[in-house]
Amino acid sequence: MVSLGAKGALLVCDEGSFLARPPKICAVSTIGAGDSSIAGFLSVCGPSSLRLRSAVAFGTASCLTPGTRPPRSEDVQAILPQVILEKYE
Repeated sequence: MVSLGAKGALLVCDEGSFLARPPKICAVSTIGAGDSSIAGFLSVCGPSSLRLRSAVAFGTASCLTPGTRPPRSEDVQAILPQVILEKYE
């Protein structure tokens, strides 16, 4: 998994290559967004594409909190359905 910042994240794995794009937000702070993305990826069981969407939702939600605060659960849940997943070729 490679973070693309505000453009989302790219994942290449045995299941294929996927690009996940977050919704547009007004970021409060980007500190810890990468770490939150990794936590989001590791916190979900299931297909890699679902785990990537979770990673992007966690990273994006993290940008809505000041400083080093972790993402709020309600923000992650609101963002997750807005993450666009595409097969990357």
